[in-house]
Amino acid sequence: INEFYSRFWIELEAAFEAVDAIEDDETRDEAKAAFYASNLDQFVSPYAATNVTEDFAESWTHFVLYERPEGGRIVDDKIEFFYEHDELQTLRNQIRNDL
Repeated sequence: INEFYSRFWIELEAAFEAVDAIEDDETRDEAKAAFYASNLDQFVSPYAATNVTEDFAESWTHFVLYERPEGGRIVDDKIEFFYEHDELQTLRNQIRNDL
């Protein structure tokens, strides 16, 4: 997850931390929705934009459940990240075979 963070979250971190630091729940939720909306090409879902751990998990889910992306967007690069690791591709195939 550290490698994922380094590749995909370092540039977003300052903006994300500013949003996450908002104390009022409603205001923070609105700011998170705006953060997602301004970075649509980077996340597979609004929930993925809530933090790096959820982004990792949501990207992993897309890696397992869907076909390989064609590329061109940052979100596609996040899914491709998992294809870079042979053991994760093996695990993906095992999971898909058991579905």
